[in-house]
Amino acid sequence: MDPFAYLITTVISLFAVIDPLGAVPIFLMITPDKTPRARAAIALKSALAVFLILSLFALFGHLVLAYFGITPQAFEIAGGLILIKLAYDLLWARLPEIRFTAREEEEGLLRTDVSVIPLAMPLLSGPGAIATVVVLSHTAERLWMNYFLVGAIFVNSLLVLLVLSLATPLSRLLKETGAALLTRIMGLILMAVGVQFVISGIGKMLE
Repeated sequence: MDPFAYLITTVISLFAVIDPLGAVPIFLMITPDKTPRARAAIALKSALAVFLILSLFALFGHLVLAYFGITPQAFEIAGGLILIKLAYDLLWARLPEIRFTAREEEEGLLRTDVSVIPLAMPLLSGPGAIATVVVLSHTAERLWMNYFLVGAIFVNSLLVLLVLSLATPLSRLLKETGAALLTRIMGLILMAVGVQFVISGIGKMLE
């Protein structure tokens, strides 16, 4: 596979599952009294946390699977099913509870620092994103793919920082209709990625 094409595909896949645009309303909701400077600081800390969490799972997630005796193929299928569930909810323009529950929303309103919990985890780098990076790391056929995967995580962390830093103007620009449209587009991409994971996992098991 062409390295540039792999990088672009990985960046887009991760962007769809991390979905920083979909996190904008929640970010604004749980930081109602924060100044623009304070929100920018929260966005930076959250982006760093997303990078660290996903990079750790991309590099060492295989050790967790090996410890529990889970085959890469089984995890690929399971990860694909998680993404399909996430994508289904996004196609209906609603926040999946697997990413962010009502209770976590309430706890977020009470926290003084929401950058790591619940923003970075589980809203941005939740089960779907973790499953995606672990599967991508397992399916990397060459060493450079792992480096590019970490690079794609870094790019998406920068996008998280950018989107959250511009949360207020983006919310005004997109409004409810625009946000719902983008959410559905991300859901469609995510559905395709999830289905591909399931097909790939089943194919490898039958080999």
